[in-house]
Amino acid sequence: DPSHNYLSPHVQVSFPVNDKTNFRLSYAQNVQSPDFGLIYEASLFDLGVSGQNQRGRWGQDLDFGKTITFEFGARHAFSDDMVLDVAVYNNDIVANPSFGFEHPIDPTTGNANILYEVTNKDFGNTRGVDVRLDRRIGSYFNGSLTYSFQQSKNTGTDPFAYLGFFEPISGFVGDPPTAALPTALSKPHTLTALFNVSLPSDWEKGSILGAILNRTGFFVTARIASGAPYTR
Repeated sequence: DPSHNYLSPHVQVSFPVNDKTNFRLSYAQNVQSPDFGLIYEASLFDLGVSGQNQRGRWGQDLDFGKTITFEFGARHAFSDDMVLDVAVYNNDIVANPSFGFEHPIDPTTGNANILYEVTNKDFGNTRGVDVRLDRRIGSYFNGSLTYSFQQSKNTGTDPFAYLGFFEPISGFVGDPPTAALPTALSKPHTLTALFNVSLPSDWEKGSILGAILNRTGFFVTARIASGAPYTR
């Protein structure tokens, strides 16, 4: 198999509007090494013995998965104790791995086989908005509230999504998806809250309560999300 190399450029620009507000822009091309579990799928099976539809999928050499990301953000400090951050982003997903029908040539017979093989054919898009408010009260309390809206679409929820198009009784196989649709695991709306109280070493110094709770932190987190339910 050929070697795989990729240049991953990142460009980030930030500039102030005034002493309390700044804007930022960024562009990046990110790559991810392929899952070796997909590459070596069924590598220990003999096609002549196991048959063409052994477990429905066969691994092969894969290239890097790739995403192209644009982000625009703004950060504004209402005061030294309260900061608002807003980010808008678009993430184009290119060359994700997925299983589909391929027709490799059998080198011993010269005939084409019909196999489910993994290739870099899936594509999609994720875009969204993140809004975060950070607030500090006094010397001990810090909190943040974050809202995220995310729209995630792809030609497959995971590399095995296309296998669901196969009808084992009739043998019918639908065409692979050519349009990105909402993924099955999409969670469009997410609200997150983080609160913490950190007590310094000299808190209530000289008292029993201070001796017990000095250098102690209390942390509370909460998260609410719409879309697909969580499981264990």
